[in-house]
Amino acid sequence: MTIALVMLAASAACGKGAGDHELAVPDSGADAGRRPVEASVTRPRPDAARDHRVDARRDVTLIEAAAPDSSAGCVIVGVSYRTNEPNPTNACQTCQPAVAPTAWTSQPDGARCGADGSCFGGVCMACPVTCSNAGTCAVECDEPPAGYSLCCDASTSTCFYSAGTTCPAEAECPSTCTSDAECQSQCPAATAGSVNCCDVATGACFESTVAECPTPVCPTTCTADSQCQGQCPTAPAGSVNCCDTKTGACFQSATSTCPQPQVCPSVCTSNSECEADCPAVYGSVACCYEPTSVCFESALGACPGQCPSACSTDSQCAATCPAAPAGYLNCCDSTTRTCFQSPAATCPE
Repeated sequence: MTIALVMLAASAACGKGAGDHELAVPDSGADAGRRPVEASVTRPRPDAARDHRVDARRDVTLIEAAAPDSSAGCVIVGVSYRTNEPNPTNACQTCQPAVAPTAWTSQPDGARCGADGSCFGGVCMACPVTCSNAGTCAVECDEPPAGYSLCCDASTSTCFYSAGTTCPAEAECPSTCTSDAECQSQCPAATAGSVNCCDVATGACFESTVAECPTPVCPTTCTADSQCQGQCPTAPAGSVNCCDTKTGACFQSATSTCPQPQVCPSVCTSNSECEADCPAVYGSVACCYEPTSVCFESALGACPGQCPSACSTDSQCAATCPAAPAGYLNCCDSTTRTCFQSPAATCPE
């Protein structure tokens, strides 16, 4: 009996919960045969572990929900930003998670920012002035960011920031030109409404005041093939511009090369030999200098001792025709363009 009372007290002290199991304790005394006293032994509930796992999972979920989500943007200094969202304090930086998921990414150089600025080196720079040189930009524009130079594009009269410690070299026209294309590819860009052209007569580039270069025109007279090739309109395929030195006129050769000039004979005995074989030069005539038997070029239009085939002034006839007899003068008939001997003291007007 004593043992049963002790067990009962122990059971009452511990408490009896749902799921507790009864343990029968045999009685060896006078109370034998009575209903056994139940002893309580506490065991873990079958769902206790499951409850713990559920609680643990719920705790982790709450922690993750409190952290910024970087799956669709950036997390910068603990704050989430969407892809392409700009930096609130710098318009030249945006969220680009593919580049830097935890930091701002600089916009490309030249990207627009603010009212009249552009991004350079991740900094918004404003420079709304026109310029003729970099000095003008330095006075009016924002100081360039580290690693950049402040420059002037003379072709557009605009300031810009260039990566590096020096500005790009300005384009320069070629010292000489033979075509418009050379000037257009090498010279600084022409101003709006104009175009760079080549003055083939002088070999210098110039800026046309209209949108097209002047149409080439052959020279009125020529003395060399190069004059015609530089000034005349381009010859068609398979041809070339050449100079007829006898007439002083440009022409297009039927072949890709100009005819070779004639060669004077090494010795001569008459003017006719030189006239027939020497290269003809417009405005001149080939003559034979009999004392040395050498051909030479006379600019008088006739060889000494013979009248020119055509004259334009009295002086030509006086200089080239055989000396007139006493009392006569060699003169030029402006109507027929021939020399004649006048019996007067002066040539007729």
